[in-house]
Amino acid sequence: MAADKNSYKKSSFGPAFLFLEKHRREALADYYEFCRRMDDIADEPDVQNPAGELDFWADEIARVYDGRPETDLGKRLLLHVREFGITQDRFLMLIDGMRADLRGQTYTTFEELGGYMYRVAVIVGFATLDILGVKGPEADIRPQRQQRRGQHHLQRLRDRRGRRAVCPDRGAGQGGGRVRRAGGVHL
Repeated sequence: MAADKNSYKKSSFGPAFLFLEKHRREALADYYEFCRRMDDIADEPDVQNPAGELDFWADEIARVYDGRPETDLGKRLLLHVREFGITQDRFLMLIDGMRADLRGQTYTTFEELGGYMYRVAVIVGFATLDILGVKGPEADIRPQRQQRRGQHHLQRLRDRRGRRAVCPDRGAGQGGGRVRRAGGVHL
């Protein structure tokens, strides 16, 4: 699925967007487009040079924060960055997580896996909270709780290609083994 400005409408998030003010809905739609695009770059087999594409987007995010984006998406993100105070790490950490996907990174401990999950899932939650206007201690605590819950249930999750993430703390007959990457933002 190619990411575009209306990708969110096809997702399970689409109906929830309808209840937001237009400027927040547009910001979330554009951030969702960015996330989908990064995930597609890392996961879709028809991308010719995924590492180069991720490098381009890392550079584009730098240009966004310098006030001189080149792409249509970058120009839209610039408006949202300024309006909602979205920090640069909300974009660059996601790109870094997608680079781990490209390398086929594996994780042998939940601590290692937690770092990956932070980059591809928790950081997205932080950006969403920025856009929704949630600030202060609640904005810092909620995604960390979600990360711990996600780690606990990760062994049951499958990404869209059917790869299974298993718990590294269990032995061989108990679902143990190396933890494989579990995909991108779609977790």
